[in-house]
Amino acid sequence: MINYNDFLSNVKKKTLIESWHNKDTLDYWRHERMINKVKPIINYNNKATWLTIGDGRYGSDGNILKNLGAKNISCSDISIKLLDLAKKKK
Repeated sequence: MINYNDFLSNVKKKTLIESWHNKDTLDYWRHERMINKVKPIINYNNKATWLTIGDGRYGSDGNILKNLGAKNISCSDISIKLLDLAKKKK
């Protein structure tokens, strides 16, 4: 399991974490391709309930769903450290 305290206290690793929010990365493109498949579902019923599994990257998948208009989202991860930080950043 990743020790997020080590990531947050190490400048180089913290930079990696912050890169997860950059929209000009291959990782973002890959996630966007997957998320595009659920856009019709959100457009059809934006009040459906969503659960992200392993969304420890500051709840990035949950935030993408929210930005697409989804209303009921629960993010989960084996460690809630970054999810808690994401909630504080709102």
